[in-house]
Amino acid sequence: MAKYSKKEARHLAQESVFEVPAYEKQILQTIPYYQEIQQQIIELVRTKFSNKPVAWLDTGCGTGTLARSALQQVKLSRLALSDPSSFMLEQAKAALSDAELPVAFVDSPSQELFYHEEFQVVTAMLSHHYLDGETRLLATRRCYDALTEGGIFLTVENMAPLTEKGKELNLQRWEQFQRLHGKSPEAAKEHIARYGKNYFPISLPEHLEVLHQAGFHTAEVFWLSYLQIGLFGIK
Repeated sequence: MAKYSKKEARHLAQESVFEVPAYEKQILQTIPYYQEIQQQIIELVRTKFSNKPVAWLDTGCGTGTLARSALQQVKLSRLALSDPSSFMLEQAKAALSDAELPVAFVDSPSQELFYHEEFQVVTAMLSHHYLDGETRLLATRRCYDALTEGGIFLTVENMAPLTEKGKELNLQRWEQFQRLHGKSPEAAKEHIARYGKNYFPISLPEHLEVLHQAGFHTAEVFWLSYLQIGLFGIK
């Protein structure tokens, strides 16, 4: 995995992969089953906590699409959104302006959060793959620290295949998905070329190891498709 300073890691995390204001349209063209993955997160939270009110922190919140779903489908006692991009936070504020529950917005990446046992749910969707190994682990530990005992951390990230042949085939398939969903051949190819240069996927075993090293006693996969993986850890 590529190594670079924490300052560089934060800078990469602040970069918007997609041109604005077409962010949401482009992310649907880029990430297969993006909306379905978010719904799986909602269903996992509802299954674990039934109808009990939960405090939820969404780090790397983007434009607030996951938070909107949470407000509509989960009983929340508290909602906090963080992101290192001030643009994304402004978009999320606008999207959640009519929320009945007060929403806190924090201008910070995961690795610079300092919550301690305040949330039953912490989510990080496609927000840690810009980080080197040390900073990714720190970011995950900050999410762990923010959880109460028995709380759940749900993360969705890009995943590195175990073999070069697997990487080649999966990247070709991902490029084809993007073209079929409206991206130009040039834009799709440019995005695929970012692999390992602008973001740094790790393998399934490495993802699980990060969760265990961060302190989670339970670490499991809940989603796997194309080169995206969804995992949860329970504190």
